[in-house]
Amino acid sequence: MNATEWREYWKSHDPYVETKGKRCSSCEKEKVGTDFYRCCTDRTGLQSQCIECVKNRPTRPPRYKDKTPVQYMEEGRNGNSEYWKSHDPHEEVKSKVCTHCKAEKPSKLFYKSWVDKDGLQAWCNDCLHKRHTDDPARQMFVNAKARAKKRGLEFTISKEDIKIPERCPVLGVILDPGKGTATANSPTLDRKNNFMGYTPDNIRVISYRANTLKSDATTEEIEQVLRYMKE
Repeated sequence: MNATEWREYWKSHDPYVETKGKRCSSCEKEKVGTDFYRCCTDRTGLQSQCIECVKNRPTRPPRYKDKTPVQYMEEGRNGNSEYWKSHDPHEEVKSKVCTHCKAEKPSKLFYKSWVDKDGLQAWCNDCLHKRHTDDPARQMFVNAKARAKKRGLEFTISKEDIKIPERCPVLGVILDPGKGTATANSPTLDRKNNFMGYTPDNIRVISYRANTLKSDATTEEIEQVLRYMKE
């Protein structure tokens, strides 16, 4: 059985009753089961080291030293980013287990991610596409939050503020989230006034095509283009 199956097994079984004795992996002494802490993912239901050895383990140095956890993580991401800029994770990593569906798949079935240690996203492409299709508002919220942070824009919306209509209010086409790749009819989050941030009264969902046409143009510029096309 694997770790998940053992976890389920030890939920209804007592390792102190079923495991009479075990050899400690540290002191290598044979001891009774009650001399070990429980461990539901191990086949014996007990930790590999006895309680005495666990208590006498040397204290590890502080993980972050003189850095905050955020600084520590940023340093790791920057190091990963520099490495994967000149290396191809699809060539160096043969396979990976998707953290969502738990299936091991070839690395080419994962999108690249410079900030991750293995250069690949945690979820496989299929799971990402399904999440985007099932909950497009979530993806719009996450992307908008990242853009706001990068550009220093106000961001006070929640996912519930993103209402996706059946049709694009600009072009009238039916909105279709697709499978993760943006198309002309994909729903996108638009700021009514591009000089303001993401606030509940300044956002609406329109098609990708309409958002592309609008871009960062002002009303006057759109009217000028309209007059030009009518000439």
